[in-house]
Amino acid sequence: MPERRDQTNQSRRTRTILLLALTSFYAVLLAAISIINWTGADRWRFGALYLYLPQVIWAIPGIFLVLIMLGLARQWVWAPLLCVVWAFGPLMGFCWSLSVPAELSGDPVIRVMTWNTKYRIRDVHVQAIIDEIDRNKPMWFSYRILLTC
Repeated sequence: MPERRDQTNQSRRTRTILLLALTSFYAVLLAAISIINWTGADRWRFGALYLYLPQVIWAIPGIFLVLIMLGLARQWVWAPLLCVVWAFGPLMGFCWSLSVPAELSGDPVIRVMTWNTKYRIRDVHVQAIIDEIDRNKPMWFSYRILLTC
């Protein structure tokens, strides 16, 4: 019987180490995404992919790791749970407020207009955008032209 117990403990230890390695890899991935996001995600291909994917995708591996850890290594469940909080908080931008803000009478209406244009923009298109801006009279707008060949 002691041999069987040793095998069980050894397999449990191996599974725990594997799960911790996966959790560590997941944490490193979240750190890389956070750094790319902080430095400007549109500078690298992976960053551009990050910008266009649904943000909840980064929480899914952590949720699976939490569920697996609950069944196999309950004492380590906090590690993937912290990663899920990291994914939902800083990466996805969820903010929880403990107080309810008071409503102001006459809240201002803000209209923000943005354009991203690329590939050989012609003067006709620029004039159409300028006309659109004049028609809507935004308080602030951002215009970016990406010139590529």
